[in-house]
Amino acid sequence: MARAFALALLLVAASPAQADPCGEANLLAGLAPVAWAAAYRPQLVTDGVLGHEGDPANASLSAILGPTGAALVFDLRTDANVRAALLQASAESSVLVELSADQVRWVPLWQTAPVGSAEAGLRTRMAAGLEGRGRYLRVRPASGQGAIAVSELQVFCRRPPVLDVEVRSAVVAPEAAQLVRWQAWRKLLLGLFGVGCFILIWPGRSARAQVVGCILGALGGLLAVHFTFGLWGTVPLVLLGLLVSRWGRVWAGRQALLQGAGLGLLALAAPLAYTNFGLFGGYWSVHYHDAAHYFLGAKYAPELGYTRLYDCLATAAWQEQRWPSDARQPVRDLRSNDLRPLSAVLKDGLLCTARFAPSRWSDFRRDVAFFQSQLHPAAWGALLTDHGYNATPVWTWLLRTSLLRDRPASLPWLATLSHLDDVGYGLLFLCLLWSFGLRAGVLGALVIGLGFPWIALWTGGGLGRSLWLLTAVAGLGCLRRGRVHAAGAFLGLSAGLQVFPTLLLAGPGLALAVDGIRQRPIDGARVRLLLSALLSLALLSALSCAGHGLGIWVDFFHNSVKHAASTSVNRIGMGQLAAVFGWPGAITWLLRVSFVSLWLLALLCQRTDADRGTLSVLLPPVIFNLSSYYLAILACLAPRLARPMSAGLALLVLVLLPQLIAWLSSDVPGPASYAAISLLFVLSGAAFLVRILRAR
Repeated sequence: MARAFALALLLVAASPAQADPCGEANLLAGLAPVAWAAAYRPQLVTDGVLGHEGDPANASLSAILGPTGAALVFDLRTDANVRAALLQASAESSVLVELSADQVRWVPLWQTAPVGSAEAGLRTRMAAGLEGRGRYLRVRPASGQGAIAVSELQVFCRRPPVLDVEVRSAVVAPEAAQLVRWQAWRKLLLGLFGVGCFILIWPGRSARAQVVGCILGALGGLLAVHFTFGLWGTVPLVLLGLLVSRWGRVWAGRQALLQGAGLGLLALAAPLAYTNFGLFGGYWSVHYHDAAHYFLGAKYAPELGYTRLYDCLATAAWQEQRWPSDARQPVRDLRSNDLRPLSAVLKDGLLCTARFAPSRWSDFRRDVAFFQSQLHPAAWGALLTDHGYNATPVWTWLLRTSLLRDRPASLPWLATLSHLDDVGYGLLFLCLLWSFGLRAGVLGALVIGLGFPWIALWTGGGLGRSLWLLTAVAGLGCLRRGRVHAAGAFLGLSAGLQVFPTLLLAGPGLALAVDGIRQRPIDGARVRLLLSALLSLALLSALSCAGHGLGIWVDFFHNSVKHAASTSVNRIGMGQLAAVFGWPGAITWLLRVSFVSLWLLALLCQRTDADRGTLSVLLPPVIFNLSSYYLAILACLAPRLARPMSAGLALLVLVLLPQLIAWLSSDVPGPASYAAISLLFVLSGAAFLVRILRAR
């Protein structure tokens, strides 16, 4: 026994020392904070991305920690030794990093010192020889600091010889007015190329004129690529074009090849321009202000209805205490559209919580906290004073049951949902080409891609914001192709998603009524079109009632009446003209009746329901006072513009002049600018109807 014990001692003594279990991995890699307060975009602290030294601190790569009570807490998932750290933050900031075993007692690990003035931008600090152990790590501004920017924090048990980081250039989000002017002159230029292309490329022009038109179209597409991707995108496209041109002479006529290349490249400008050449609304693809309305409004529709969104948002945010609350902060009362102070809203907070089951209220608070983390405090304040959630019950039911369900809001999930809208716009451009042919399809795509009133700044990066337009264009396209059942189904779906597309059926519906009055034979195709639309709309409405109850439609009706009476900066229509110029209501209605009468006379001249349907797109800006982005439906006039000068004038009226107004504005265009655009649209629509009557 004694010999065995002695042998064991010798073996232990002879064995090599145990390897140090301390690794070189970043202990914070990819971790989301388990708790945060007074922080904007906290996920950027641990995303593994550094900015260049001296890059702007308050830009695309940095989280912002507020001046009061700001902190981020991370769970390292096990007790860990921390002996080295890296921090990239604003040069003037002093940051405190602490460790804890239980989130109760915090022990300082590292406090950084300022390394320059605020103008020095982002600066990286490294520390070795630290000694700390804990499961939880907290980072916060040292006492006495104002708001600070933090781009990256990494901690290690043992400092690695090479850091696993990605270095990018920090991008400063442009102000809205700056972005509007930046995109305006580029789209003006592309619009001029488009006007020249459509005037010169039309059949019947001389061969030389058509060649020049094709070159203008190709240059417009190449410019859009250059604005979006720079030389890295333009040069390969030029080389590819030269190769195709050289090869294509073997199997196709040069003229046909030039026309296809010119219009094809010009068509490429539309989707690129719609995204503001890759900038969307700044440097993020997700429009968090818009997404907050539609994600929360749809997911929690049974509890929120159409009048409690902001009250419950403010109540949940106050309970979460992520940011300091100001009792005087205004919150819009969606029952009356009046503004109330936050203190008055919180007094009625029980009216919100009483409508939620405890688990649903917990989920709602979690989702509210997520959106608050992605919105700057000023943007959060603007959210609470907007005009509410106004999607139809059909749209609400579709989004809630097919996509949102009970899945919590998160960065990957919101990014996925926003890219679905990008897919929707891509399908929309393809649908225009399929429905209307190459020339008219490119014209319609350019109207949507280059037009100012429906700029991506409003709804780009939202959730399902393209669906109504896609289904409306698909419906009118199928009608033009003679597929009446599909046309009716799509138009009925579009009417369910946005009420005003019902007007697109006004032309065929009135034609059926006139046939009945004059005792003419009933057109079976027209009846099938209207029945398909009615069946589609009725089925979707019934499903929305089954999901949310009949009361949601009553609530939606009252909300729509209230919303129609409210004022907004970016409305287009007769109502905007009356609001800006102070017209009496009687004059506004007289003008509406006059326009509709002119439209009815023109409608009687139409030979097909496809022509009647496209003519109906002139009605929405006259009947309704719509938000500007809904007027993208005017692109469906493209197949009616069969003359080159008509196509050029359409681009001039729908694209160039509104963008010129936006470019010349000193700030984001306001009500007066939209009134001018409204007048432009109404007068050009009336002139179009008069031309139809004169050609009769």
